[in-house]
Amino acid sequence: MKKIILSLFILPGWLSALAQSGWSDPVAITDSFHMNRNVCLPTGWLINSDSLHAVWEVAVDSFTTAVWCRNLKTTAAPFPLLETAGVHYRNPLIVEWLAGDTVFYLYYETNEAGNWDISYVAYLGNATVSPPVPVFATPADETCFTWNENGRAVWQRADDILYRKYVIPGGFVPGYPEEVLDQGGCRNPVSNGEVAAWEKPAGNDVQVWACLYNYTTGHFASPVQVADTGENLNLFLGTGMAGPYLLWQTLEGIFWRLRGSYVPALEQLILDDFPGTNNIQPVFAVVPLGDLCPGYFQPSMLSFASDLSGNYEIYAYEECWYPFYVNLSGYGNDDLHPQLFEVWNYEPYHGNLILTWESNRNGYWQIWMRDLDIYLGNPENKSPESRREIRAVPNPFTSGTSLEFLSDSKGYYTVTILSGSGQLVRSLQGVAARPGIQHVQWDGQGDRGVPCPAGYYSVQVQMGNRVLQGGMIRQK
Repeated sequence: MKKIILSLFILPGWLSALAQSGWSDPVAITDSFHMNRNVCLPTGWLINSDSLHAVWEVAVDSFTTAVWCRNLKTTAAPFPLLETAGVHYRNPLIVEWLAGDTVFYLYYETNEAGNWDISYVAYLGNATVSPPVPVFATPADETCFTWNENGRAVWQRADDILYRKYVIPGGFVPGYPEEVLDQGGCRNPVSNGEVAAWEKPAGNDVQVWACLYNYTTGHFASPVQVADTGENLNLFLGTGMAGPYLLWQTLEGIFWRLRGSYVPALEQLILDDFPGTNNIQPVFAVVPLGDLCPGYFQPSMLSFASDLSGNYEIYAYEECWYPFYVNLSGYGNDDLHPQLFEVWNYEPYHGNLILTWESNRNGYWQIWMRDLDIYLGNPENKSPESRREIRAVPNPFTSGTSLEFLSDSKGYYTVTILSGSGQLVRSLQGVAARPGIQHVQWDGQGDRGVPCPAGYYSVQVQMGNRVLQGGMIRQK
């Protein structure tokens, strides 16, 4: 097991360091007299620059859980989207999709019909939603629905993990039947489309299992065990630009510690070195930070909850500015469940990394947030090398790598891979179903199916009149 973060430095002047780090002041986005939990924001490109909606669960009473909504770009008060006495709505998933009168689609779990089922509504603006549509024709205790822009849906049915191609809006794609990724005793799956992972209790342990998507076969590979002993909980997988790490917390002796696994190697890594401290609920992002850190997708951000100072508070490790952890909540309350959302505007390729967390205020949970400006490349340096418009994950690589880039429109694109001497190695075609982050898998082979030798390779993506550039290294 390897350590990727070896030391902890909490400086007495962390408040001044935090002020320099560029985070906005914290602000509450919900009231403090309800149980507000499990917030969700859209990630990727904002289709409508006038809105940024957040949705979350509100426990009305022990028999009723509602889903409330708020536009974070206005001063309008929160309002209920789904609320029915005696019914639980939970795990809201927001997918922004501007089509006709639809502002976004909201997927959620509900026990309205008895068993847990997954349905969706279209938000039409002015606190109005369309009639609910069930995702499954004959639901059988369906939960934990995840979806990515490549159309891969992973969810839990009873204690099994399943996968199928799904289009928003439209539903499951005909000709692609359900696939069972694992059976029996499985729970809490997470997926970003490239990897799926889940918890699996075994005796006194809770194991972590995962499987990788095979771009050649169009199916997920057989699952492998990532963590076998101890109690491993709270899995997290980044989506979009949030890098190639699967994270979780594990009980080591009497303390909770942070663990992770690099995808696709699925090798277990140690994420912290906090002796005598409980660290839980890790989340991770890889984001560009403009002038402060020139380069594209360069620095990483790890956030988690820790009881380092007594109560649980939210910390972040900001690799770019300071090689130490900063406290981002720190108000003497129990602060839990951090989440990181990357939200992008089209012009001038500027966005925000949004951190949210839940804070215990006199027995009620309130949702707070703060944000950080992020940019695509350094505006003062337009060279392809400084901007690194295409990211290869992993890089360097041995057998294959995933090429990630941002498309600002729908349409076809061509990926061209060149050797260090400029000779054509491979040409790949794809289509962006919607604006946002695109993923193209390269297996390290040339157009004739022959593995390429070790060395440096440049890559270009042509989308209309726009050309993106990047580079990667293949190792033996």
